[in-house]
Amino acid sequence: MHVVVVTTSYPESQSGREAAGGFVAEFAQQLSRHARVTVVAATAGRQGVHTEGDLTVSRFSVNRWPLSLLRPLHPADWWPAFTTLRDGLR
Repeated sequence: MHVVVVTTSYPESQSGREAAGGFVAEFAQQLSRHARVTVVAATAGRQGVHTEGDLTVSRFSVNRWPLSLLRPLHPADWWPAFTTLRDGLR
């Protein structure tokens, strides 16, 4: 089985492990003990693919950060939302 975790909260370093980032990282690590896991994470930093133990982390850059501030009912936010989804699919 292959599980894909899509998130904007996967920490890029130890300093990003607070709040949701720590939970997502620990959840993915525990899940990787039972299945093949790939984490797809949006980042404002460096994109790329690397492995962390038994799981693979694939990061893609977004053009507007933080994503939580995008408002789906405001047309000005539609393009950044679309490009984020498109880049994540790649």
